Amino acid sequence: MSSHKENFVIENDSDNVKQCCRYAFKEMQVMVKKETGNEFIANEKFSFGFSNPAKIEVSVVPEGKSTTLKLKVSNIGLGPIQGKHCRTVANTFINAVKFKSSENSSIESKSSEADELKKFADLKEQGIITEEEFNAKKKQILGL
Repeated sequence: MSSHKENFVIENDSDNVKQCCRYAFKEMQVMVKKETGNEFIANEKFSFGFSNPAKIEVSVVPEGKSTTLKLKVSNIGLGPIQGKHCRTVANTFINAVKFKSSENSSIESKSSEADELKKFADLKEQGIITEEEFNAKKKQILGL
């Protein structure tokens, strides 16, 4: 049996990372056989070719504000072609999860900037800060 194991850390909470895993499985057109708590087991669809379908096992381990993914990809074949296929499936999964996670993080960042601007706009309307103070804070938040 060929296999590839890899652990990697994502700077995101575990619920978000689980959503990213679901996205990766969908993008890879992989069928999730079992999802329980913080674990996934999925199988590639069978296709004719030189490599056997891979089994993908993922454990999501929360660690404060970050999450560790423990990934194991295996198939029933032996040899360099089967091993390479396991590594390719693992890398494709990792890249999809990282992509979706960074996409989610940038959305959260933009919404927090908007929330911050709204807070200072409200303070300006209430007369607590001046127009100049608001504009200075706006430039700081937007990085201008």
